[in-house]
Formats: sequence, structure tokens, C-alpha cells
Amino acid sequence: MIRDSLKIEAKIEAIEDGLESVVEALQTHGISSKICYKVRLALDELLTNIVSYAYRGRPGKVEICYEITDEPKTVAVMLVDEGEPFDPTKTEDPDITKDAAHREIGGLGLFIVKSIMDEVQYRREGNQNILVIRKSL
Repeated sequence: MIRDSLKIEAKIEAIEDGLESVVEALQTHGISSKICYKVRLALDELLTNIVSYAYRGRPGKVEICYEITDEPKTVAVMLVDEGEPFDPTKTEDPDITKDAAHREIGGLGLFIVKSIMDEVQYRREGNQNILVIRKSL
């Protein structure tokens, strides 16, 4: 098992550095470009939501922990923040059968995250949001 973590400021301009750090680490440990792309896409959406909505402009940090396991072969990334409570697993999926002009705004990013990851879990512990995404290798 391989495990590591980093913390970033809860600012839009800090997201890219956090994404690059995680992707570089995953690639270093032999994770395919295809899986890295999906993890990066999911993290970009989730981190943007945390920065934009959980902290609502207030200063804060997001801890990004990743883990690569052999049995079963998976990549898991956990995001921990102290922002407003929000469970993205409870969001209603958008009706993608509707024309984009007739769809409600919002929810598409979380829908994509749930679609490309094998598992998305949320829990609230004390004053922390803990969101875990997993992808089988």
C-alpha cells in the first residue's frame, strides 16, 4: 500500500498545484494515464466545489490524501475540509435527456464524478467534511 497527503489553501488558484501533485504521485507509482485523467477530473470538480461553496470565500484548507492498494487494486483519494456541511452523494442527478437549454443549472459536475468513479462516499466527523472517491485499477 502507498499512502500520502498534502494540504492546499482553499483558493481557486491553489487547485491546479494540488491536482498536479496528486497526478504526478499517481503516475510515479505506475497508475495509467487513463485512470489519472479520471481522478484529476473528479478532483478538479470536487475541489472547485469545496473552495466555492464549503468555505464561501472564507480562508481555509483542504487536505488531499491518496492511497493505492493492491488487494483490491484501487486508487482512493480523500478530501477533508472544515467548510459548511455538504453531502454530494445526496444530490439529485440532472436529467441529461433534456436539452441543455432546458436543464436546471448545477449538478452536472457531481454527476460526472459519480459516473467516472467506482465509489463516492461522504461523512461528517465533528466539523469536517470527509469525501472519499475510489477507482479500481
